Amino acid sequence: ATRLRMLPVELNLTGHVQMSRRELSKFIGSLYVQRSSLAMLRHSLDKPEYFWSASDVVSRLYTDVAAYLEMDNRLEALNRRMDVVNDTLTMLRDQQNHWHGERLEWIVILLILIEVVVGVIQLLSSFGYLGGKGGG
Repeated sequence: ATRLRMLPVELNLTGHVQMSRRELSKFIGSLYVQRSSLAMLRHSLDKPEYFWSASDVVSRLYTDVAAYLEMDNRLEALNRRMDVVNDTLTMLRDQQNHWHGERLEWIVILLILIEVVVGVIQLLSSFGYLGGKGGG
């Protein structure tokens, strides 16, 4: 949790975050687990079926206690916090994917360059400019 709080600060100070793809995936997975738990909690905090058939006094007591504890507001605040964390992690994942794609492009460029050099060497060798089998 502390590491997660420091991500925006680290990004602001250094321009990047030192986090592996695996670590980021674990954070995202953890966030989904927490969101799922929150959704289940919200569902379990709905008015139980018992209170629908109970007397108005008991039903009203449940509603008043829930209002006093501000359950809906608290759950909504948690959802907003998780949205911010999700946005941060999504941005970091996109940044890592972009960096990975850029690295792959440079690898392809390097491989093409090597292929061109090998082709030029073969061509020069076939014309006898290099110690190959071609000329005289």
